[in-house]
Amino acid sequence: AFAAQLRASEQLEEIAGLLAEASRAELEETRTALEQAEFMPQRAKDDSFPGGGLTEALEERRAELLEKCFATIEGFAERQLVRKQRQQQSKGETLLERARVVVENAEVWLPKLAAAEGPWADGREILGAGDASFVLEEAAKAALGAEKAARGAQTAVLEVLAEARRLKEAVGAIEGLEVLQARADTVAARAAQLKADTVDRQSKSQMRDVVQAVVAAEVAVRGISGAAELLAQDNLEGDVAPSGLVVACLTILALEPEASQACAAARLSLSVRQGDPRDVEGSAFRTMLGRLSARHVAAVTQLEDLVTAAGEAEGNWRRLRDQKAALIELEAKVDEAELVNLPLGDESEPSEEVEDERVAAVLRASQALETWRAAAEVHAQSPHGALKVAIGRVLTRSDASRRRLQEVEALGRHWRERAMCRIFLRQASDAIDKLEISFSKSDDVEEPFLKGLEAAGMEASEAQQALEACEAVVAECGALLGDAQAMLSARRREVLSFRCVDAEFRTSISKQLEERTTRAAEVAKRLGQFRREAQSRRRALESGRRVGVGAAAATALRQEAEAEDM
Repeated sequence: AFAAQLRASEQLEEIAGLLAEASRAELEETRTALEQAEFMPQRAKDDSFPGGGLTEALEERRAELLEKCFATIEGFAERQLVRKQRQQQSKGETLLERARVVVENAEVWLPKLAAAEGPWADGREILGAGDASFVLEEAAKAALGAEKAARGAQTAVLEVLAEARRLKEAVGAIEGLEVLQARADTVAARAAQLKADTVDRQSKSQMRDVVQAVVAAEVAVRGISGAAELLAQDNLEGDVAPSGLVVACLTILALEPEASQACAAARLSLSVRQGDPRDVEGSAFRTMLGRLSARHVAAVTQLEDLVTAAGEAEGNWRRLRDQKAALIELEAKVDEAELVNLPLGDESEPSEEVEDERVAAVLRASQALETWRAAAEVHAQSPHGALKVAIGRVLTRSDASRRRLQEVEALGRHWRERAMCRIFLRQASDAIDKLEISFSKSDDVEEPFLKGLEAAGMEASEAQQALEACEAVVAECGALLGDAQAMLSARRREVLSFRCVDAEFRTSISKQLEERTTRAAEVAKRLGQFRREAQSRRRALESGRRVGVGAAAATALRQEAEAEDM
């Protein structure tokens, strides 16, 4: 037993000596041996061991060595992981340095690009005829070289970045590569911009007169814009018109002829170049000509707006005051509509007349509000900046009245929709009756032509008077017809949208509105025929006048020739 214990002790010490120098595989084998005690074949079958196993001291030694084995294996794994991390970091730094060199080589072109842009740094669009060719050629070379270098740098950075992203521990290198990628993109963008600008400048050098004319027009218009600064200020809310406004308007109007002349000269230059042989589809020449034409249109539009603003600015303070006063009146109508539509409480059900009056009050207020808003929105598009801003505020204020009316319309829909149907039907009947009465005048004004005479066979003054009467009926009926048809279309759609009236009642109202629509269509048909006849008579009258003038002229020439022969 002692000999067996001695052998086990010696084997344990031998294992202890190997732990410091063992490889990973050897450590794993040692751990297995210690766990299974395979170095002691007697353990399972030798009865000489007390209890069939090691002594307590040897068992403690075995446990100690096993713990040390585990610690050594863990340390080995940690060292291996650190070594791998360092390797990946080192490789990432190498990749970063490689990309940095390529990008810095591309950035060498940045000063060259800046130098190529130098001649245009002050905003000029064309150079002297002697300098332009050489400068543009050098700019094109710089743009081409920088573009090639930037493209190579971008490709290299992308390749290195893809490789670095496969390295888990190269996070810092990846961030640095993304910065380099942005720097390479900057070079590429600068090169592309110079390339595009050079093409534009080459096109401009081929139409120097057009560029000069357009620039002169823009300068002239900008000069007027400086004088119009007062018109852009928010200064119409005072109790009196803003001071200096009249002087500013007069200054604009005084400068306008010169600016208009510059714009006209630019338009002439553009029209001449539009016949140039180089003006072909898809060419840089046509593209630049189109851009210059757009700039000219913008200058002309700005000039027209400035002149319009100068012409109306003096009265816009009063227009704003009138619009605000009209809105106050509308708000009073909204108050009235709200008041008459208040719930009746414990009172009895209102009559149809009362319901109709309630709905009519809301409709009147709504229609008046929308009519006012339509006029105010026209002012909101004014080229006079101060009026546009002030009217915008007034329109915003009117939104509150619109919301209040919508809230009133939502009350009592069960009776309101029936009342609205009755009102719509009356409105439709009134509109069609008015239209038919207006068209009935056509018989009276057409009477001179119903006697068998046409315009060419009538006295000129009589024919002119009769035709003017016919045309007046056409204009009046045309306006009434348009209003009636629009109203009928809107009312029919609105009735179909009602959900608080029964289907039978809604169908009945829709049918009656359709009957009015049919009457309007019949008037439209007859009015169209009447209009065509009036137009035909007008053409006949004008033709007769030209023939008469020609005959009179021929007679005069013939008489003059006869006098000379005598």
